[in-house]
Amino acid sequence: MKILINLIGGQPAPVYIATRFINPDLNLLVFSKDSKKQIEKLMKTLNGYSYDNYEVEPYDYNQCLRVLKNIIEKYPESELILNPTSGTKIMSFAGFKLFSDLNKDILYIDSQNHNSIFFKKGITTETKKINISFPIKDYFSIYGYFIESGNLRFPDNETYSNIREFMFKNYSHIKNVVPKINKQLKEKLYSLESKDDTNSLYFWYNLKKEKGLLNIKKGRNESTLNINSKNEFDYIMGHWMEDFVYHKLKDENLFDELLMNVKLYSIRDNLQPEYQNELDLCGIKDQTVYIFECKTGKLNKEIVEKLRLIKNLSGIYSKIHLITLFRPVESSSKERIKDFNIKHINLTELEDFIKEFKNQTDTNPNL
Repeated sequence: MKILINLIGGQPAPVYIATRFINPDLNLLVFSKDSKKQIEKLMKTLNGYSYDNYEVEPYDYNQCLRVLKNIIEKYPESELILNPTSGTKIMSFAGFKLFSDLNKDILYIDSQNHNSIFFKKGITTETKKINISFPIKDYFSIYGYFIESGNLRFPDNETYSNIREFMFKNYSHIKNVVPKINKQLKEKLYSLESKDDTNSLYFWYNLKKEKGLLNIKKGRNESTLNINSKNEFDYIMGHWMEDFVYHKLKDENLFDELLMNVKLYSIRDNLQPEYQNELDLCGIKDQTVYIFECKTGKLNKEIVEKLRLIKNLSGIYSKIHLITLFRPVESSSKERIKDFNIKHINLTELEDFIKEFKNQTDTNPNL
């Protein structure tokens, strides 16, 4: 019988990965009082395995050693593999010392680089690539959340594709009239009209007729976008950017799974799930989650705070990206983004990000 002994600490991802990677006959979880809830989440997510659980004092070396010795004595004829990756330093040190002395296998999960490091018989090292699928729903489930992902809010057809390309190419011109249109909307006007100072751009829309147009003149070149519905108008006013990023990432096949409009709910025993946050885009590559927040407007404290909360919810193995049309102007916002380890991408830099992502995932998965 193959038994995987997982030491449980604050990060459940290496335990999930090791279990899927080894596929043991018995999944044995060694946990502390503080990490008891972790094993409940893991067992619920990895519900196709048999379990045996042991509680330890995580900072008592001798007690950890005794518990692990008892486990070894209980299963003398079995193949035992220790996974110390998530345990406290004391738990991990006790386990590593014991299994090395007894010439038993030790498995370390290098989640950041998607590798497993085997200490065969506690001595010889062997590194292997971890090739397992890690569904986004499972990733959040082991942290105590379940997700609902939405579909595209707007049709995926030529009309909306043309709007995305038009807005991407011309937004540096359009940006100055969008706030004026928003102001007119707040004033509950039904005929909306705005021009820029040079009369090279004209934006008109009638809410009752659901008709309008965007006209841009660049020297001798002229581009016109007809607006034929309220949905198309709403798309132009901001929703286009999220879809633009989604389609770019999806078309490049960067991720094993890519979802839009992901709602996170916390799971609390028998209580009604509680809504926590919504992610614009969420992708997973190998065992790392990538979250993208897309903003057409100015960067403010509320957006930065939302990103901080998302980082807290999604664990240390997540990568948070803020995609905006322009770089933040406020130095305080720049510093807070940097402090929270959030990568900022200007929309015009998206192609560079995609190239960098492809290059680094080919050579080193740790972005």
